[in-house]
Amino acid sequence: MRRLGYDGVVQGGEGVEEIQRRKGKSVRAHVVATFWKRDSFEPWTNDDSQDDNNDDDAEKILSHQARGRTMTSILRHKRHKQNEDKQSKENNNTDDVSSSCPILAVINCHLEGHPRQYAARIKQLQHSMEDLAKQKATRNIPLNGLCISGDFNC
Repeated sequence: MRRLGYDGVVQGGEGVEEIQRRKGKSVRAHVVATFWKRDSFEPWTNDDSQDDNNDDDAEKILSHQARGRTMTSILRHKRHKQNEDKQSKENNNTDDVSSSCPILAVINCHLEGHPRQYAARIKQLQHSMEDLAKQKATRNIPLNGLCISGDFNC
């Protein structure tokens, strides 16, 4: 995929924050991976929204969070940033334009497959959306959109 211009992450991989799972759920039976076109998107971090004075003291926010059957990735659209950087230079504007770049959250899932476990599937998505809302509020993530994808097993 890298050779074709894609980057990606996988649950349990480097750069993915694992959210506490239930007791007895230490072994992962399902894995979710998310890929994005490298020239269009990049993982968003809090470095993109903080001033340079606090970089050493700032807590690094990981762009990817995993639960048992879902993974949330926060991506920034690069082309928009490049266009804004170009316009900013043309207008001699020295303000940081990264704060105006579209930020997209992607919740990728492989939900419970048992036909009678519909409530479990709803809870799995609900937990990921609650985690995202909490992260958005506490870490000041300027989200512009949400995409929910994957295997819903409906």
